[in-house]
Amino acid sequence: MAVMTVELKGYGFRINISGESYFIKDNGDSFVLAEEVNREAVGYTDDKYANMGVSNIKELLCQLITQPNETLSLLGIKSEPIEKVVVEYS
Repeated sequence: MAVMTVELKGYGFRINISGESYFIKDNGDSFVLAEEVNREAVGYTDDKYANMGVSNIKELLCQLITQPNETLSLLGIKSEPIEKVVVEYS
């Protein structure tokens, strides 16, 4: 089982799971998911909120916190099952 840390930023949020990190940024009707290495983006995916069953970044964040395993799967992020979610704001 893994711990997922969510770092809230004014323009999106970062997900950290077992040394892997991703950044999600709002893009109007869609969001951009950036895969990161050492906090530098190495790959991007743009997807519509509707495909996730939400209408904006706040709803996506709430879904990620309350249903982490299902939401990560929808985002295409493979990880061990999440047993704990830690939210940090800076």
